[in-house]
Amino acid sequence: MSFRIENNVLIRYQEDRPETEVIIPDGVEIISRQAFFWAKNLEILTIPESVRVIESDAFRACHDLKEIRITEGIENVERYAFQDSWHLDSLKYRDFFLLTSYRYTPAALKMIYQKNCRASVPDFMKYSIIGAMFFYHPEDKKIISEIQKTFRNVYQHLIEENQYQILEKILYSGKFVNQKNIDELICCAIDSQKYEIQTMLISYKNQYFGYQDITEKLKL
Repeated sequence: MSFRIENNVLIRYQEDRPETEVIIPDGVEIISRQAFFWAKNLEILTIPESVRVIESDAFRACHDLKEIRITEGIENVERYAFQDSWHLDSLKYRDFFLLTSYRYTPAALKMIYQKNCRASVPDFMKYSIIGAMFFYHPEDKKIISEIQKTFRNVYQHLIEENQYQILEKILYSGKFVNQKNIDELICCAIDSQKYEIQTMLISYKNQYFGYQDITEKLKL
């Protein structure tokens, strides 16, 4: 492997041979835009503590990237830094939902890496991250407990962001949705105009609780 580094900025990573694991040299402070663009063999990446900034699109289209080992030195991860890295599942999560959407703060990265559900991050990130952590760690008692405490916020954010697969995982886990709250979820999907999610919820209700048309409750 080879790196083009100028003034502590990693400009470009060059795949000389099919390396699956890459360690960024210590001393690099910035990973530049598209530095690892379409590094098609990259699976595991180690980022040293010296790195402060990961710029937009730095790891875009790294389709086989599964794991990032990251330290607390990161100060800024720009929006879309990991866009289209479909198999990223560590920090501890895969994000075809989240990393493509938000500018992540160090606190958000730490929350994900340590599975710290109580981290101080904005709500619009927090509840989506908690949902994503459950998607990959559905038996983790700490995550389950946090979703139970904040279920309304979690499902509202996931529905609004149309995160179908995470919601499906939560729904069919049998841990959170019951006959008392299923209509509330359906109403939220209707209000958000997320019709695919609405259909899934109605199907689940029909299968497990018996069908009753939720729109009857909405009539004046």
